[in-house]
Amino acid sequence: MATGAPPAAMQRLQAAGGPEQAPPGSSGAGGAGGAGSCPPAEAGPPPPPSDEAVLLYYKYVPLSGREAEVAAWYRALCGSLRQTGRIRVAADGVNATVGGSADSIDAHIAAVRAHPLLAGAGIDFKVAPCSGPLSSGTLEESGFLGLRVAVCKELVSLGAAAQSAADPFANGGRHLSPHEFHEMLQRAARRGDREAAGGGDGDGAGGGDGPEGGGGGDGADGKPIVLVDARNAYETEIGRFEVPGVPLLDPRTRSYSELPARLDAREAALAGRRILMYCTGGVRCERASAYVREKGAAFDEVYQLSGGVQRYLEAFPDGGFFAGRLFVYDPRGSMGPSQGAPRCVGRCIACGTPHDDYAARARCGACRQLVVLCPPCAAARAAAEAPPPAPPPPPLTCALCRERRRAGGGGAAAGPAAAWERSDRSEAEGGPAEGRRLRVLCLHGFRQDAHQFKARAKALCRALEDEADLIFIDAPHLLPLRFRPREEGAATGGPTALPAAAGAAPLPPGGGSEAAAGVDGRTGHGGDDAAAAAAAAAAGEAGDADAGAPRTAAPKLPPCVHKRAWLVSTELLERSAAWRAEVAAGMHRPQWEPAPGGSEAQQLDAQSEGWDDSLAALRSALDAHAPIDGLLGFSQGAAAAAVLCAQQQQQRQQQQQQQQQQQQHPGPGASGGGEVLRGGPGLCFAVLISGFLSPSPEHRQLLESAGPIRLPSLHVFGSRGAISGTGSSGGGGGGGCIPPELSEALAGAFDPASGRAIVRHGGGHDLPRTKPLVGAVRDFLAAQRAARLGAASGSGGGPH
Repeated sequence: MATGAPPAAMQRLQAAGGPEQAPPGSSGAGGAGGAGSCPPAEAGPPPPPSDEAVLLYYKYVPLSGREAEVAAWYRALCGSLRQTGRIRVAADGVNATVGGSADSIDAHIAAVRAHPLLAGAGIDFKVAPCSGPLSSGTLEESGFLGLRVAVCKELVSLGAAAQSAADPFANGGRHLSPHEFHEMLQRAARRGDREAAGGGDGDGAGGGDGPEGGGGGDGADGKPIVLVDARNAYETEIGRFEVPGVPLLDPRTRSYSELPARLDAREAALAGRRILMYCTGGVRCERASAYVREKGAAFDEVYQLSGGVQRYLEAFPDGGFFAGRLFVYDPRGSMGPSQGAPRCVGRCIACGTPHDDYAARARCGACRQLVVLCPPCAAARAAAEAPPPAPPPPPLTCALCRERRRAGGGGAAAGPAAAWERSDRSEAEGGPAEGRRLRVLCLHGFRQDAHQFKARAKALCRALEDEADLIFIDAPHLLPLRFRPREEGAATGGPTALPAAAGAAPLPPGGGSEAAAGVDGRTGHGGDDAAAAAAAAAAGEAGDADAGAPRTAAPKLPPCVHKRAWLVSTELLERSAAWRAEVAAGMHRPQWEPAPGGSEAQQLDAQSEGWDDSLAALRSALDAHAPIDGLLGFSQGAAAAAVLCAQQQQQRQQQQQQQQQQQQHPGPGASGGGEVLRGGPGLCFAVLISGFLSPSPEHRQLLESAGPIRLPSLHVFGSRGAISGTGSSGGGGGGGCIPPELSEALAGAFDPASGRAIVRHGGGHDLPRTKPLVGAVRDFLAAQRAARLGAASGSGGGPH
């Protein structure tokens, strides 16, 4: 494996404005422009020079049980260097993608090289300039708002099928430099040109007919060559190798853990061939190549592109044989060749126009995979979804789901890619209800968003993967970003730090408030978003670089970071409406302001407005993600979930009354408009965590008139939730902000005879993370799933 020289490479990148130049005459078959090019962007000034950079590297090295020590070292290092990003530490090595200033990147590399466990040859440090995020959604979803250092079992997971296999230390494929890789493809392409009559599989693009479509490209010794893309389908949609006469095996996976099953299904097509494998930066190929080689002697010739496509694009600035753009897991979203426009291979899922980025962050309505959506179609959908509520646009469907529909529809013949697609999500396509997992809509707390909520619910997601699909959505109301000014020596007996830049530093001891809460799930009411700017994924993960600086002003913040809510105060309702209009026009930037005074109880009671907008958003989500079986709500999300359940019950009561009146007085009946679920079977259960009753007088009246909610419900809350005194920021550092009596009152709104369960614990305002609490949620959902299966078998198989 090549070892990079990052400081010099970074200087060359900044001086030349792009990756390193390839030797003369090294251009491949890719080329720029042509009929496949994306429409040119509007002319404008070039972006200003940026000192920011992204560093990507990995190393397979046995850590001998010292994973926690290495993870703590990384947190301290990146915190001191004010770096953001994601780092995985496992028993078999480390994998890092971090961002920061060019100087901090150089310092990071020097520190890794000096580390006693990580030092030595073999780490390929890949550095690229970053002029800014592709979009606010890309920034948030990439994890670069803060630093996350995760300790995990494996560096990259191939799933249960390969847990004790695919040893990269013993069986990894042979590394080819970008030029060696290119030359092997070039020879195969030339041979294919000379023998076009027997030439394999056409241009081999886009996961076409696969290697069994023909002889494939031949190497110098006549042995057939096949390319294997070890990335996921949403990555190959916008960029891939296209070599005339060389077949490309695109496994069409949604996640890397699906790859072994796809490779197993193609054993006969791979046996006896020279296999050239590639991925983004190389780490996935290490295990994937080992997995193939361990199949036996017929699979011995496995090669991998050293440094991945990123190094290839540096070596071949016109793109070489790589067509399109390279999907990257950092705020850039993707990268292309530095010379000329890349040939566009992606297409808008809605209109078919050539387009090759995921700036819109649109997702498939069935499986939630990223889909390509061009700016005009994204704007049209945003306008259709904006209030006042109108019939929502139909959900988008990704290529994988479309292929599966064609395969099972009895019409068009199923293509090879469709044959590779697992059918374990047939429920999302309207398949048999009795075999599918539950589908649960998840509502975040006040001053959170769907992305943060999902990140903090990771333990639940893992524990529930066999029982339920958790679908996370955003509340409609936007909130200002707040910080709580502190004087020297106030509250904590000493100065309190304020991060000077996003991801720069965490809250120091005693400074916990809603800032940390917004990121780690201990969400509060009122409080301080300074740590949300710092974006420490967990307490202490980013070091304490600025301890000692008095908190006197708001920190810098990446653009378009929004906090959200289901219910707000009257004052915030008016401001949120104006901000949403600005967001739709692309003009809004979040605002910092001091947190208001007054007690948490006063602030909680003030959050009672804006339900009409939230109900419209919830109805749209219920339609877009149908079928939805139940709700999971945290904090204010639990309050919103209870109101939705009560509205469904009241709606059904009104419908029953209308039916009775119809029977007594036949004639034209009144419409039952305003359904919570239009045409759906309805909500069947609710999981409410650290919740409370909505303070809205309208909602209190609704709950009283509807009576106890007759749905199975699980209520989980802690005893350390007492509201602090005046001026408390709540949500962090001291037991949260929702007292247990408020959660008890919410539980009291549900009928005990309908399957209500209450789990009290000794913690605070937080999501279930311990085994007993996570197990309680899993057992409850398993019981709901079993009840649905029983109802389905007793009623001819339909959902109840």
